Amino acid sequence: SDADHFLSFCVQLSEQNRYPEVMDLIRDDSDGFKPLHDFRVAEIYLVAAHKLNINMDEISEEVLKHCPEISILRKIKALKGTLGSNCEAIVKHKNPEDLLTFYEEEDRMKDALDMIREPKLFYDNVIFGFYRRNNKRFPEEAEAFLKRRIEEDLANTGKKHYERIAESLDLMKRINPGRSQRIADEIR
Repeated sequence: SDADHFLSFCVQLSEQNRYPEVMDLIRDDSDGFKPLHDFRVAEIYLVAAHKLNINMDEISEEVLKHCPEISILRKIKALKGTLGSNCEAIVKHKNPEDLLTFYEEEDRMKDALDMIREPKLFYDNVIFGFYRRNNKRFPEEAEAFLKRRIEEDLANTGKKHYERIAESLDLMKRINPGRSQRIADEIR
């Protein structure tokens, strides 16, 4: 495909240390090809900019506007040692789930929890998954979320809602077995 051909050309130039040409090739998007949307090209672009000592803050922001993915966050951190709040803001707006995953990988759990608490930033399944992974670290928050989730599901009927209640109770049992049992008894 054209994308693979373009990528292999970028790789070839990089391997020959022809970084200015790599930068120009990727920047010149005269065909409307949007090469920076491909994370593989975006990573090559970041490395070329780094090798040429170009302002990595500006380059990082430019790349993340086109490709706000976790692999790019990792690459920027590896090259710069840090992300920077502008980069984080871009990804939070365009792809909050990848930023959340990045925070968890980096053990920036306060930032992750702050994101999870933001209203309407994530769907319920993402929040549930976060608390399933981190219920030992945030037992009170997880319990409050599960209690709210169970109450919302109890207001509705249907197999899906009953399955969600069971799923919530199962996780609640790991955090607070007593409370889980009380809620289960109240439901019956």
